[in-house]
Amino acid sequence: FVVALHYFVNLSFADNFAAVRLKQLELSITKAPGRTAKFTCAVSGVANLDSTVIHWYRARAGQAPERILYYSSGDNYDPGFTKAKHSSNKVNNIFTLTISKASEEDNGYYYCACWDVH
Repeated sequence: FVVALHYFVNLSFADNFAAVRLKQLELSITKAPGRTAKFTCAVSGVANLDSTVIHWYRARAGQAPERILYYSSGDNYDPGFTKAKHSSNKVNNIFTLTISKASEEDNGYYYCACWDVH
């Protein structure tokens, strides 16, 4: 089998006349089982990237999205998700979600969301 990972990113939104934008850098990723998958989210229009919190979600077919983790100066995992499987990092304005050892259960749509802490 093949693991198909689809990625959709939140659209821009306005906050006090400044547009915060999240841009996906991959539309779809297909990986063989056991391989590593990476999704990236470019953030712009945020006053202070150091205070930006990025949330990563997965939505499986027929299910509501579930948050995997949020990144705020490091990974903070939701129940059922671990560092062994999922990790994230930030380089400048690019946030990355890494899925290790992809398997059939990783199929789904992946989303990033942004909270700009004022």
